[in-house]
Amino acid sequence: MVETHAVSGLLDNLSMKDMIVSLAGLAAILTALGKFISTTINKLNLPIKYHQETYRKAGIKTWPLKLFSISINLKKVPKLNRIDLFFIYLMMAIFISAAVTFTYLDWKIAIVPKNWTALTLKSTKEKFLITYDKASAHALKPSWSISSQQCNSTSHTALANNNKISNELANVICEILNATPPDKKLKQSIVEFKKYRTFYITLLSLLILLMAWLSIGVRLNIKYTKKLREHILKEQEMVERYT
Repeated sequence: MVETHAVSGLLDNLSMKDMIVSLAGLAAILTALGKFISTTINKLNLPIKYHQETYRKAGIKTWPLKLFSISINLKKVPKLNRIDLFFIYLMMAIFISAAVTFTYLDWKIAIVPKNWTALTLKSTKEKFLITYDKASAHALKPSWSISSQQCNSTSHTALANNNKISNELANVICEILNATPPDKKLKQSIVEFKKYRTFYITLLSLLILLMAWLSIGVRLNIKYTKKLREHILKEQEMVERYT
């Protein structure tokens, strides 16, 4: 049987406390999402209370403002200075980076086949997928795979060289696949991965949508602020010209 400290699962590092916090976070997100959808539907059916005509003349549709909760102060001519733009673009970078990270993690979990699990060899940081009789690269189209039959018929060094993986990974994989009875840690990892897979895919998908919503809202804020500024300045210029 492979030593328990040799490999770690994709979800193994999550303690019970982490799970409780994650569940609470998901509940909070779902509650907020439900309230947001309800509020959005109501807001989309109502006109913007102030400056409706200003938005219309500037060629700005009001529903994106409501949908992305964009608020632009029109008590004075809107303006974005360099400091404002710096922090706005910084927020965009953070939101987009978070969305990319969550998408990557979501994809890594989603591509794991049924009754498989995702493990990482701690010593070399090599990631791989494994089930009871086969292992492969952690990818949608694996560049290598090793079966229990190959472990019995081919030397571990040859398997490592042929599949371009480390000798240590080949040894660990074959040790797990050839274990009799089946490796307990492998069985536990497969069961736990199957148990929490849907939860994490759902949670990460919601976080991706949230980051995308925030990113779009920030970008539209810049766009609409510039459009409103141009329109208001043009209106002021016309008023001055005819007075």
